[in-house]
Amino acid sequence: MKNKVYALVIILIFIITVAVFFYSYLIKEHQAEVLPEGFMSSDDPRCIFESDETTQKNALEKNDPDLCVCIENEINRKMCRQNVVDISLYNQAVEYLDSTVCEEISSDNIKTSCQSVVASGLAQDKNYEK
Repeated sequence: MKNKVYALVIILIFIITVAVFFYSYLIKEHQAEVLPEGFMSSDDPRCIFESDETTQKNALEKNDPDLCVCIENEINRKMCRQNVVDISLYNQAVEYLDSTVCEEISSDNIKTSCQSVVASGLAQDKNYEK
């Protein structure tokens, strides 16, 4: 009788062990599928922000489109990246008064503003030279 109980306990422990390993394997596989393409996990040292909004704000402040990969929502991630690139191009165009850089901006509002500011800056330069 004791031998049967020991055998059942050993079989039960073996089944539980296999089930735990199988379950943890499935969870790891599922987590890998849940993360959107291009999304950096929270293990990445750059992904330290508590929300997507904070991440986008920091990406804009630091002028670093690579921070946008920490944003979970794919649409917001693409918008973040594009906004950072557009603002960077805007700043470059205004700094060098180069309207050709404005043409590379994807947002029509930012592009129009960029062209206006550059034209105004060029007009001021002409007036200053006179």
